[in-house]
Amino acid sequence: MRPNSGKATVPGKGIMVLLLCAIVFMGCGPSVEKRKQIAASTNDQAVLANMAIQDSDNDVRATAAGRLTDQKSLAKVALDDHTSNDVRSTVMARLTDQESLAKVALVYLTSDEERLAVVAKLTDQESLAKVALDTNSKDVQEAAIKKLTDQAALYRVACTAKELTNRILAVGRMTDQPLLAKLASEQPAAAIRLAAISRIIDDDFLLQRSRVDISDSVRMAAVEAIKNEKYLARVAIENDSRAQRKAADRRVSEPALRRQINLADQHLRTELAAIEHQTNQESLAQSALQGKFDVIRLEAAKRLNQQAILGKVASESKDREVCKIVFAKLTDQNVLRGVAANAGDNAMRTAASVKVGQTTWTKVFENASVKDTNPVALGEALAAVDLFSEQEEAKEGVVQACLNFIRRGDETRIPELVDLLGRYGDVSLAEDYLNCGQPDLDTAARRWANDHGYDVGTGNGSHRAAWGSDR
Repeated sequence: MRPNSGKATVPGKGIMVLLLCAIVFMGCGPSVEKRKQIAASTNDQAVLANMAIQDSDNDVRATAAGRLTDQKSLAKVALDDHTSNDVRSTVMARLTDQESLAKVALVYLTSDEERLAVVAKLTDQESLAKVALDTNSKDVQEAAIKKLTDQAALYRVACTAKELTNRILAVGRMTDQPLLAKLASEQPAAAIRLAAISRIIDDDFLLQRSRVDISDSVRMAAVEAIKNEKYLARVAIENDSRAQRKAADRRVSEPALRRQINLADQHLRTELAAIEHQTNQESLAQSALQGKFDVIRLEAAKRLNQQAILGKVASESKDREVCKIVFAKLTDQNVLRGVAANAGDNAMRTAASVKVGQTTWTKVFENASVKDTNPVALGEALAAVDLFSEQEEAKEGVVQACLNFIRRGDETRIPELVDLLGRYGDVSLAEDYLNCGQPDLDTAARRWANDHGYDVGTGNGSHRAAWGSDR
């Protein structure tokens, strides 16, 4: 074994730099000027990153940050909690790593101007989708969505983005037909289904949605999106709704199809004429309950006058317009008590109970609004009061229930909400409908405004409830 020479080992230059940095970060060692010289002379990206983050002097941090070129090191500085804002701005100008840019925008940047600048640099679809979904800024969401082209990413945004308007914007950028069909058939928000329907080209699918969607607006949009005249003729001949039949009818010009539609119209007119001359109440009741088209059921209901038959139809009908007609004619207390006890629909039972004095609207809405009560109960209360002309005692309960349904994003009682605006609405409730983001309620609010001499504009209107905000 050779003896130790006794000479000290001199560390290499790289090791010396690391030792000097360690001394600096412990609060002793080289002066600010010496540290600036180190930052200005070394190319070691890891050392520069540490100095840019941890040095106590602004000039040293700035010098180190200005010499960073490696994306990994730039990302380290940008994403470190201890990095100062000015250093982060310096490295962000050269940072191109997409995932890191998205993280910085979401975690560290506070102004929309800065975040929008980051979005302008993003091209990676997953990073753009992450910004669109995770930022709280509507404008930043919108900017990210406008750069999205990936259909799966757009679908995720359409389903889950925070802002309804930006979800609709995402749908408007989609072309993938299966994904659009999923949105049109599965999304609980009618505004999303409506946006998707208008971009679908499958007439079979559109025909089906024109019959089954819960929203009048979506059903009508499905009819309007159908291109093939054969399918439009089927709507004009077969659909239950008179409004949809007429909308389809106007767009059919092919002579053979026109003859089919005209023949169907003639049969319908013949059936209506027969009902107008029908005096047998049982036969009229059967038409009111089972008529193929809405106009048949309504015409038959209008001609009913026997209390027992009216009670039967009120107890069995699932057509809310028929129920409104027959319930208004019910006056016999015994028949009403029978409806209150036996009607298949709880809303009809509640309405009959109020009409015979077994309960009051105050109690109905108080019971339906109790915390932890089944949400269905509040909808049944709304449906029950919709069977009456305006009930002063129910006004406050109706308004609060309408707002609750908007906050829940619950479309099961949209027809009732539309009716009740006309009966109980004021400017504030109309503005709530207009601003909530539900297309059927938007249409109802615009109709209410027109009927009451108001123009729809922009401003600080009532916005007490947003669609689905309580989800």
